[in-house]
Amino acid sequence: TDWLHKSNGLLPVEVDAIGVNADDPYRVYAGADGAGVWRSFDAGERWEWASRGLAASTAAAVAVDPANPATVYVGSEGGGVLKSVDGGATFGMVGFPTLVRNAFDPWVAALVVDPNATRKVYTITGQGFFRSTDGGATWSRVALPGNTYPRTLIAGPGSPTTLWLGGSPGVLRSTDGGLTWTRPDPGFTQGVRAIVVAKSSPRTMYAGTMSNGVWKSTDGGTSW
Repeated sequence: TDWLHKSNGLLPVEVDAIGVNADDPYRVYAGADGAGVWRSFDAGERWEWASRGLAASTAAAVAVDPANPATVYVGSEGGGVLKSVDGGATFGMVGFPTLVRNAFDPWVAALVVDPNATRKVYTITGQGFFRSTDGGATWSRVALPGNTYPRTLIAGPGSPTTLWLGGSPGVLRSTDGGLTWTRPDPGFTQGVRAIVVAKSSPRTMYAGTMSNGVWKSTDGGTSW
C-alpha cells in the first residue's frame, strides 16, 4: 500500500536489478547503471558499495543463490557474468574468457539460479540463451527457435526444470532446464519484456509487452 524510500548510502543512480534471498530477506543486492553493485544487510536501511573486482561499471542483472545468500551472480554490460562467494565483498569473472569475449553480447539481460539445483545457472544475452551446470565455471549455448531475440528469463514456480523466456517474438518454454525450447502459442508474436507466473496458480501468467500492454494466459502459456 505504501512505499518508503530506502536509499541511505546509495548514490542517486538508476537501479537496473535487485537480488534477494527469500530465506534471508534482510540481505539485498542492487545493480546500478554506471555504479556497480551495492548491498544492504538490514533490508535496505543502509547501503554500501560492493563492487571490488567487478569488471564493468553497470550491473544489469543480479541473482542470489537460493541455498546460500552469500553467493551472488551479476550480469554486466561489457563484462559478461561475475560471481561473488563472500556476499559481494569481491567478485570474479566466471566461465572461459573466450566465451565472455566472443559469445556474450555487451550486456546480460537476466540471470536465474535453479532453486532446486543451485549449481545450475541460466542467463540470456543479445547472443541467446546460455546455461551452466557447475556454478558458472563453464557455459554452453542453447539454440532458440527461429529468430528469437531474448529479453527476459524466469523459472517456473513448482517445477524446477521449467523456464520461461520472453523476447521478440513472443514467449518460449523449456521443461528440461533450458536444453530444448518450444513456442507454446506461435500466434502470440508480441515483443515481451517481462513475464510473471502466479505461484498459487502456475498456469496463470502475465506478459508485459514492448508496445501493446499486458497479456494474460490461463492455460500455462498455450494461448494468450
